[in-house]
Amino acid sequence: MESILNSLAAQQHWAERWVPGSIGLLITGAALVWLLSQLILGYAACRWPRAPGVITASWNETRVPSHRTIHVFAKLTYTYTVDGEERWGNTVQFGHNIEAGVLRARELLADYPEGTEVVIRYRGKRSVLIPGPSTWLFVWTPLVAFVFGTILYALVTGT
Repeated sequence: MESILNSLAAQQHWAERWVPGSIGLLITGAALVWLLSQLILGYAACRWPRAPGVITASWNETRVPSHRTIHVFAKLTYTYTVDGEERWGNTVQFGHNIEAGVLRARELLADYPEGTEVVIRYRGKRSVLIPGPSTWLFVWTPLVAFVFGTILYALVTGT
């Protein structure tokens, strides 16, 4: 009887594993859903109708989330015309907002200065300047999927 009580006391309580594991699954699962949606939208945008447009503003946005890191993003706004209706948008590329590099921002701003005539892809009220997913999605999606799978495996097997 005493050995049974000792073995029960030595076992980890289910909540010690499932509560943090469930929180990890929720966080990585939400990130994975967003990343996959950006991949799907990026590929779908390649088949969306086209409309003529003009870059109305372009600038660098710098974010400093910590004292060691500086993230630089290229921000663009554009107007485009669909069936005589003028619309505006600011989506550069699906998944673009996870790219934070000075060189990429400079490249985009050099390619799309204010006043540049461009072709915009649109579907309903949603629009994008560069169709196709950002290359960073191909880095982050497998990484987050691996973390999600690792957490799920650890929860199920108890390791």
